[in-house]
Amino acid sequence: MEVYTEENKNKHKNEISRQKGKDNGNAIYTDEEVLELRRYYVTHTLEETYQKYGQKSKSKQGFRSTVDRSYTYLPIYSKVKKK
Repeated sequence: MEVYTEENKNKHKNEISRQKGKDNGNAIYTDEEVLELRRYYVTHTLEETYQKYGQKSKSKQGFRSTVDRSYTYLPIYSKVKKK
């Protein structure tokens, strides 16, 4: 039985991979965790945020993606600029 049929490819592309955030099978953080770490990141460095919340991430780059680019339907808070 062929599993890589056009029908299966399209189903995966159009349905399964469109799941966002915690509903995506590859998600490692819940929406609440992402909001919490983004709030923390506003007043802390990426390194500090990674030390506190990054234990689930495989790398710092992957963690940074969660902070900056993933979970696009959740708010991304602006960093507080030091004077």
